[in-house]
Amino acid sequence: MKKKIDFKVILMIIFFVALLVILPTNVNAASKISMQKVSVSSIANQTYTEKEIKPSITVKYNGKKLVKNKNYTVTYSNNKQIGTATIQIKGKGSYTGTIKKNFSIVPKKVTGLKITKKTTNSISMSWKKVSGITGYKVYSYNASKKAYTLVGKTKTNSYNVKSLKANTTYKFKVRAYKTIKNKQYLSTNSSVVSSTTNKVKVTQRQKDALSRAKSYLKYSSFSYQGLIDQLKYEKFTDKEAKYGVDHCGANWNAQALAKAKSYLKYSSFSYQGLIDQLKYEKFTSKQAKYGVDKCGANWNQQAVKKAQSYLKYSSFSYQELIDQLKYEKFTSKQAKYGVDHCGIKLKK
Repeated sequence: MKKKIDFKVILMIIFFVALLVILPTNVNAASKISMQKVSVSSIANQTYTEKEIKPSITVKYNGKKLVKNKNYTVTYSNNKQIGTATIQIKGKGSYTGTIKKNFSIVPKKVTGLKITKKTTNSISMSWKKVSGITGYKVYSYNASKKAYTLVGKTKTNSYNVKSLKANTTYKFKVRAYKTIKNKQYLSTNSSVVSSTTNKVKVTQRQKDALSRAKSYLKYSSFSYQGLIDQLKYEKFTDKEAKYGVDHCGANWNAQALAKAKSYLKYSSFSYQGLIDQLKYEKFTSKQAKYGVDKCGANWNQQAVKKAQSYLKYSSFSYQELIDQLKYEKFTSKQAKYGVDHCGIKLKK
C-alpha cells in the first residue's frame, strides 16, 4: 500500500531551507554601519606646495578609532591647486556608504617683508613675490583694538602706508590672497616688521602758525580748512598753516557745534539751512550734521523767527510767506507753524 505524500510537510521543509539561505545575508546587511554615523576630524588649511596635498584624518565610530583600508578607504580630489579640495571617505568591511570632507589650500606665506622707506607720516615696505595669487593684504597693529586691522590691498609686492603720525612706532604684517568664485583664500601671516616714523623738524614759522591758530580758537570757532585758510591769509605757507592746524588740538565736531550756536544767536535757520551754512564754512558734512544735531534748536521756533524777520522788511501773503520759508529749507509743517505763529494775520 502506497503512503500518501504530505505536501504540507514538504512546503514547510522548503520554507525553512529558504530561510536558512536568506537569513545570513539579511543579518549581515543589518549589521553594516553607515558612514553617515561616523565622525571625521577637522582639517586645517593647507599651504600650496605645487604638489598634491593629502592631509591625514581621524575617523571614529562611537569614540572608537577606525582603521584606514580596513574600515574605510580615502581618495582625494582637487588637492593640488589653491582652492577647495575634497576627501572622499568610503566605508569598508562592516561600514557602508560614502562621506565627503572639504579642506582649503591657501597661498604660500609672504616672506622677506622689510621696510624700504619712511618719512614723518608714511612708511614703505616690500616683500618677495608669491606666485599664483590675486594680491596682498597689508595689516597694521591697532593698539586700541589690540588687534591687527587691514590698512590696504595691493597687487604688487610693495606698499606705502600713509597718514601716519610723526615719531610713532608701527607694526605691520602681510598676507597673500587668491579669489576664486567670490571666495577668498588667505595665506598665513607673514613675520611682523616694525618701524618708527621720522620726527618732525619744526621751523620757527610753523611754531608761529601754531601759536596763531590757538589764539584764533580762543575767540572764534573754525573748521579745519577754514582755519588753514585764515592762516594762509595771514601769509603763512600751506605747509606752515597745516602744521599749525594739525597740532592746535581742536575738536572739529565741537567747533562745528560752537559755530552753529553762534549763528543762532544772531539769525534764524532751518535744520538743513544751518547744515548748509556750516558746510559753506568748510566743515565736513559729518561735522556740520553733528553741530546742528547738538545745537538744541527748536526748528518750529526758528521758523517763527524767520517769518517775523521777513515781515519786518517786506509784505507777504499767507502762502507766499510759507513758500519763502520752504525756500529756506524749512519743512512744510515747520513753515506753516512759523506763519501761523508769527503774530500777524496774513491774507490767505
